[in-house]
Amino acid sequence: MRRARILLFLFGVTACDSTSNRAMTVTETDGVRTAINADSPRLFASVVEPAEFSIGGPDESGPALFFQIDRLLVDATGRVWVADGRSGELRIFHADGSHWKTLGGSGDGPGEFRRIRLLGFFRGDSIAVGDRGLSRVTLFTPEGEMAGVRSLGSVTDPTATAHRVFEDGAVLAQVPRLLSAASLSPGQILGDTARFVRIEPDGTRTPLAEIPGPRWLWTGRSQVSIPFTASPAIAVSGNALHASFGPSFRVFVFGSDGLAEAYELDRSPERVTEADVASRRAMLEELAQGQQRSDYLDALTHEALPSVLPGYVQLVVDDEANIWAQRFSPETSWDVFSPERAFLGHVAVPDNFQVWDVANGRVAGVYRDELGVEYVRVYRLRGGGSP
Repeated sequence: MRRARILLFLFGVTACDSTSNRAMTVTETDGVRTAINADSPRLFASVVEPAEFSIGGPDESGPALFFQIDRLLVDATGRVWVADGRSGELRIFHADGSHWKTLGGSGDGPGEFRRIRLLGFFRGDSIAVGDRGLSRVTLFTPEGEMAGVRSLGSVTDPTATAHRVFEDGAVLAQVPRLLSAASLSPGQILGDTARFVRIEPDGTRTPLAEIPGPRWLWTGRSQVSIPFTASPAIAVSGNALHASFGPSFRVFVFGSDGLAEAYELDRSPERVTEADVASRRAMLEELAQGQQRSDYLDALTHEALPSVLPGYVQLVVDDEANIWAQRFSPETSWDVFSPERAFLGHVAVPDNFQVWDVANGRVAGVYRDELGVEYVRVYRLRGGGSP
């Protein structure tokens, strides 16, 4: 079956010669179409500063004080829906930045959350909110009324973590890796594979993809990530999963029958430099303490440290079905692909600004200042079909 050949294909596709004068070439391997785009410096859109919408900051209180935001969305009316991790609340703001409603809160009851995550629009304009602690999805109407709760667990299936929702109402979820500490040895390197499934409204699970993830060092006490390895970047467009991993600038598309297609930029991976290592070391020495700091610094000098950086670390689908792919780079640069998989150009966003939604000629996300304080911001875009 095609799914059984996914991992072979992932490592078997080769790009065409980057000196080709064609903007995009298409190859086919095992019935899977791959679009290979020539890299270029073309601009897709630019961000207009200052932000049209900005709330948050160290002097704020109440709903405008954020901590550990786990996604946000802008609905058709311009309202901004924000999942705040510390409070477990879903906070909704009007397009002018004024607070409209706060839903949820920390707890186990209906409409409450242990570990909140905003998943996306559900079958149109309803909002789906996941709970990574209780393994369930709560649905809200556009007017902020709770419309139902769906459990993602069962007696026979392991707990699943919801990531996104498909157009047809199914949930994209990840089944966790389960390891016994007794089977591990200190210093052992663990390879991680993200197992994604579709969970239908009736609870039926269908395997969708197994995608390589980050690598970990088992210290004998805990596992710490190997620097410069990353979780897969994922997004849902329609009923398909788009995923990217590793050092290549390539995105894979998985449908109900497994791997369906891939698209990429013909760009060489970027090497890990001494400056990269020094920057990561300085960050760890500042943020980590005690044994944790020692463990993470050991991972930074381990022989398993990769020689190249990750390619894409996040994917976002805009309201025109274009795919935005964020590069692993300090300047926060995004590559944009059309629904036909053609490369459209680059977008540079402000430093320390994490994009979560692109719609109506605007980009919305979270800005973090030098102290880590979070702000919700919306910027207008110039270009890319925007005025």
